[in-house]
Amino acid sequence: PIRSFTKKKFWTTTMAMLLFFMVLGTLKVQAQIPITVNTPLGNTTPPLAASYTSLGNFLTALNAVTSMTGDVNAFAGTGTETAPPKGFTIGSPSLNAATSFGRYITISGDSATSVINAGLGTSTSAATPDGMVKLVGANYILFQGFILNDNNTNVTNMMEYGIGLFKESATDGCTGNEITFNIINLKRANVFAAGGPMIGGSTGIIMVNSTFGAAATALLPTDVAGASSGNYIYGNTIRGGMHGINLSGYADPTAPYTFADKVNFVGFSGFPNIIENFGTDGAAQPVSYGIYARNQFDVKIEYNNINNNNGTGVNHLYNLNGIEVSGTIATNPTITNNNIKLQSGAVNYQVNGIVNGSGSGSTVNINFNNIQLGSPNQTAFASNGPRGIFNASIPTTLNINNNTIEGIAAVPISGTGDNNFIINNTTTAAGTVNTNNNIIRNFERTGATGAMYGIRIFANNWTANGNTIDNLKWSNITANGETIAIQNFGLSTTNIYSNNIINNLTTATTGAIVGIRDVSAGAKTANGNTISNFTKVAGSTDGGTHVGIFLIGTTNSIFGNKIFGFTGNFNNVCGILANSSGAGNTGIRENKIYDLSSSAVNALEIVGIKQDGDATAAIWNNVISGLTAPNANSTAFTVNGINISVNTPAMVYYNTVLLSGTSSGTDFSSSAINSGALANLVLRNNIFINNMTPKGAGRAVAYFRNGTALTSYDASSNNNLLAGTSIFYDGTNTDATLAAFKTRMATRDQASVTETTTPFTSTVGSSVDFLRLPTNAVSVANNNALPITSPAITTDYFGVVRSTTTPDIGASEFTGLVCIAPTV
Repeated sequence: PIRSFTKKKFWTTTMAMLLFFMVLGTLKVQAQIPITVNTPLGNTTPPLAASYTSLGNFLTALNAVTSMTGDVNAFAGTGTETAPPKGFTIGSPSLNAATSFGRYITISGDSATSVINAGLGTSTSAATPDGMVKLVGANYILFQGFILNDNNTNVTNMMEYGIGLFKESATDGCTGNEITFNIINLKRANVFAAGGPMIGGSTGIIMVNSTFGAAATALLPTDVAGASSGNYIYGNTIRGGMHGINLSGYADPTAPYTFADKVNFVGFSGFPNIIENFGTDGAAQPVSYGIYARNQFDVKIEYNNINNNNGTGVNHLYNLNGIEVSGTIATNPTITNNNIKLQSGAVNYQVNGIVNGSGSGSTVNINFNNIQLGSPNQTAFASNGPRGIFNASIPTTLNINNNTIEGIAAVPISGTGDNNFIINNTTTAAGTVNTNNNIIRNFERTGATGAMYGIRIFANNWTANGNTIDNLKWSNITANGETIAIQNFGLSTTNIYSNNIINNLTTATTGAIVGIRDVSAGAKTANGNTISNFTKVAGSTDGGTHVGIFLIGTTNSIFGNKIFGFTGNFNNVCGILANSSGAGNTGIRENKIYDLSSSAVNALEIVGIKQDGDATAAIWNNVISGLTAPNANSTAFTVNGINISVNTPAMVYYNTVLLSGTSSGTDFSSSAINSGALANLVLRNNIFINNMTPKGAGRAVAYFRNGTALTSYDASSNNNLLAGTSIFYDGTNTDATLAAFKTRMATRDQASVTETTTPFTSTVGSSVDFLRLPTNAVSVANNNALPITSPAITTDYFGVVRSTTTPDIGASEFTGLVCIAPTV
């Protein structure tokens, strides 16, 4: 031995010994995960031991169990263990048969110190996926509190999933399991192709309608036990990968869908799944999902937090969806209380907060979600630009309520095309749709063309109540994109738009802004809405249209709305535009419209209420003032308080219109009431005051009638208060005084009155007493009206009961001092 000792052998032996101790030290640091079984050991056959040196050894013993009489509770200690290439397995035919409701198996990690590292994956195939932990037909397993890491750097070795739920066979699915409070870290670079029920790209947690041995081949379950139902996935944190959670079930085609996967929960109140930093900026980009559920009956996706880039991730370059549910025959999906933040880096692909394609013929609930979207790199898209909530199914009842959808601060939506923040199926009407109490706000479009829709619905019956749509803006000074806050498209039976707040909408050049727009047939109601502050980008050219409420329907009822604060260089500005056919308007009434203006030189019309169409119109108890066009240059009537151009009876009662101001243009005309060649116009009990100053060849009149014929001016027209610069003009004749007007009207308007000043309590639109006449007012409006019985008008704009014998003229009923009506 001594002779054989050499310097070379010394160093060889020394290095070998050092390497041995280094390996030994590493093994001690990365000890396997010890397991303690804290449960009566007789609960299983064969009995489990009290402890195991590794998770792998425990699972081997557990899978050998053939029967259970009670729960099994296993607790993992501190340690790091490498999974086999295809992952640890929980479940076997014997174990799956042994568990049942009331015989649970709990496997709990230490949350911070029980670490499972991925082994070396062997493929990137959907048919033979690599993962870290898989349940195979297992039932009533609670797997919680582990950290699962994919530390592989080669794509081939990377995991396709972190935790997977597979079926053992067509008669043995996964039932009643809970996957909770695990941390899963995956690699975004694994973008393998999808196959069958397997989703492409690495996924944190999957539940698949297939066996593990043939993961890309969908099963046809032949027994109720073949369904994967009643599973709970909550409280997990998933980072990286292409997707967070994917459920892919069996689309049982036959009611009552006995073999379908049912009532699976993703997220739970107080215990959200946190899914972040998913998607890729690589060359190959499949669609990326935070949560994707296919063919899931009565699925519940609730209380999840989804953020594709929290600052340490990337902006996905392909289609990006926060939550998607699909499957045309699946029933009753529920998507509620989720927080979703998505920022797309794509040039021409979609980003969607929530997409639902499931639940046709059933009830769909998409409620209480918070969604943030940004897409700054888009160039062009058709009608599928960024969407907050998109329902593609045809449910009997669709509820989209109490959601908040908003832009990410300083992250705009670029590109040309249409985008919708809440939208229903675009080709087939749903049954009943409710979109109530949603908030849509703070979006900026930087493109040049297209449309931005707040809520856009295709339904047989639709209620939109209590929504707030605020600060939607086209910021490109040359853009001609339009903004419509609430729009119906397609045939409808009954639509109700009530108590919505629509505020701060901005466009440029020829872009239009509409608060509520419904151009379908049917009965429409718009009431209690506040629509305000429409404008244009400073420096943009003249053009475009502002409309507060635009309804085209068989019947329209428009009442109790407040519309104000429209500014900018628009060609047309309109508070309420109604175009009816058939039964007509059951009432445009009790609306407050003020401070509508256009600074355009070529302004065409600024109007408070405009009634078009071929239906009977009834307009009463409206208050209108503050309509201006300070730069208009036209002999046409640019400013009109009320404009009636229907060809059938129009009944205008108890309205108050007050105009003042002028224009810097060469020619300028205005009217408090403007009517065309009507079949029958009735004016009764209105206050029409036009104190505007005409310019050049223009006119400023209380009443403009386009035509000298009086046959269509109803003989019952009377008891109006007409005052201001001039009383009447018909395109040929001018009546500057009330006496001249009465002479021209023959038997009409013989009890109409005028006065120099009408003492309104306030002419400020924001005042609650706007255009109200106070107690003890001295005005010819006092007691000089006659009752209206069809329709029965029993109160004024302010809710005061009208006199049944001698009501007051205008929208305000008041207790005034006796006044003799002037005759000139």
